[in-house]
Amino acid sequence: LISNNTLLNTSEAISLKSSYNNTITFNNINNTLTSLKTSYSSRGMGIHFISSYENIISNNLIRYCTFGVFLEEAYNNVVSKNTFENNRVHARFSSSDANKWNQNYWGRPRILPKPIFGSKHMDLPWPGFFEFDWHPALKPYTIPRLK
Repeated sequence: LISNNTLLNTSEAISLKSSYNNTITFNNINNTLTSLKTSYSSRGMGIHFISSYENIISNNLIRYCTFGVFLEEAYNNVVSKNTFENNRVHARFSSSDANKWNQNYWGRPRILPKPIFGSKHMDLPWPGFFEFDWHPALKPYTIPRLK
């Protein structure tokens, strides 16, 4: 359980590798911005999972990050009821599958489903795919904010 933390001005706020069955909740992640030219797995991540599965990311405030959430070789994770604000890229996945995105706030009210861009399997000839938050939130959640 990673809960009730304020993570400010760090290059990678929460990073889990080869992990499963963790819950990341009620964290305030702010300002991990870096250049978009850096590699996905190095800097600017709010929450970064590598080779991880069956984790829960919920009720977090993630803002001013290069990548709010990045799932890499990650399977069957649940990302729900988070507030994403002012990130360069709110969420992305790579070589990942079967992750569930639900009821997140994506920086503005959304009525239509929110597509999350990424790739399912690197060995396929067409690597680009989408996952969806089918029920995005219309307003941000009340999560303690940094002043």
